[in-house]
Amino acid sequence: MRLLSWATRSIKSWADDVTGRKPYKRYFEKEDRNRRLKSQILSVLSVLSTLVYLIWLATRLNLEVWWLAIPFFACELGGLIIFIAFSFVCWYPRYHKREGLPIEKTFTVDIFITVCGEPFELTAQTIRSAADIDYPEKTVYVLDDKANPKLRELAAKLGLGYFAREEHRDAKAGNLNYALQRTKGDLILTLDADQVPSKDIVKKLIGYFKISTIAFVQTMQAFYVPQGDPFCNTDPIFYSIMQPGKDTDNVAFSCGSGVMYRRAALEQIGGFSTWNIVEDLHTSMLLHDKGWNSVYHNTPASIGTTPNDIWSVYKQRQQWATDALRILFWDNPFRRKGLSWGQRFQYAHTAMVYIFAGFVMPVFYLLPPISLFTGQFVIDTELWQYLLFRIPSFVLTTLAYKTFIPVAHFFRATNTWLAYFPAYIYGTYIALRSRKKKPVYRVNKKTWDLASTTSQMIGVLPQLLLIVVSVLAIPYGFIRHTGNFDLLVISTLWALGTIDTLRWLPLAPFYVRRAAQEKVAPVSKIIDKRTASR
Repeated sequence: MRLLSWATRSIKSWADDVTGRKPYKRYFEKEDRNRRLKSQILSVLSVLSTLVYLIWLATRLNLEVWWLAIPFFACELGGLIIFIAFSFVCWYPRYHKREGLPIEKTFTVDIFITVCGEPFELTAQTIRSAADIDYPEKTVYVLDDKANPKLRELAAKLGLGYFAREEHRDAKAGNLNYALQRTKGDLILTLDADQVPSKDIVKKLIGYFKISTIAFVQTMQAFYVPQGDPFCNTDPIFYSIMQPGKDTDNVAFSCGSGVMYRRAALEQIGGFSTWNIVEDLHTSMLLHDKGWNSVYHNTPASIGTTPNDIWSVYKQRQQWATDALRILFWDNPFRRKGLSWGQRFQYAHTAMVYIFAGFVMPVFYLLPPISLFTGQFVIDTELWQYLLFRIPSFVLTTLAYKTFIPVAHFFRATNTWLAYFPAYIYGTYIALRSRKKKPVYRVNKKTWDLASTTSQMIGVLPQLLLIVVSVLAIPYGFIRHTGNFDLLVISTLWALGTIDTLRWLPLAPFYVRRAAQEKVAPVSKIIDKRTASR
């Protein structure tokens, strides 16, 4: 009954939006209507055209090579499912004013800066900026898991609190809980050691807590990256599109830094979750399961660093994948009765995207060269028929994605994310073998001491091999299998798609190396630039 009621309300809300009868009360809701409806209509047309394509494709599969044809069809079907899921996530994004809500009640705020051996100068910049936050009822604490005497001295000099626990259980979550038990503030702002806050971060967020059901407010994450963001570490699709979409269903989740929590909410679930590698995602789900609400403040209020070599990027992406998949496998959101159906789906979707990028996309990468080298084609059709059914689906899906995600460098951001499949595969393996014992957490590197060029090239070797194999397969196929011109062209189109998807990542280490001597711009300047482009 809950699912039926939710579906009925959603359909009515959409119909009112289409006809213009919806009462637009939320910020930017009316202004975003044209883009929103365009993306929704394109997504519906995309799904219909893809269904037509899949029905046609099912009648053209070459079952003589069923071991290739069936995986190909399954992956095409998977592409449709992940698109429908993405459309659902981004269907109706929610936005908030840059300045947040007016402050109507004074709260005491504890600011926790978690430190675990990051470079002193980097951490000191965050600590000094936190001390300068413009809010009188605040207390800043340095949570130092490496007991650095220089940090203790800096905290004392600035008049800040300092904790260095003797036991180091449960990594960052344990560090946060240690401080949680020894402080009293009504609200808690958490910052990573490299996350430099703006002076007004508390004032931007604190107004939301006049709503008694709000457990936490997550800000948009901003990062210092080299020009062009070679590894796409700013994750514009997630932070600019998916989180606002999740916010509509009250399932925007914590990203671990630049997030403000209500102490009472954390205490109800026993503190920050220690079950996963990092605390943010699972803590969010536990709070939502208890009926608490969250807000995604879609404006940056701090800026941090990002991984700068392929191995650090892989480690970060693998940890994110492991945490999301471990929840799906061993604490499935669909079994949590306190979550709405929308929330259950949204948490499951967080894991689904890693499965798709890690296991479905590599099939698409491998099948074209296999067909071109062996002459065993997965479908049996003429070129004009394939283009007739495939092009409408491809064009409408691309337009829908592009309209859902109106960010710069959309294609490069998407393709680079898909190219991280080795990290997602390994993350899945770690999640599957970690039902009872959580994996080990390791802090990511925060410095510009880059790995060697040889090490970097080894890191992108899977992508390079797929590109080289695809390039070689095209002329080989036309020379060796001259009697299947139409099927050769179709396989070539797929091979070119593989090359286009994977070509960005092997170049990223060289762009980063060239930018290694750049200096970090002032946080206010980067934040202003980021928000001005929104």
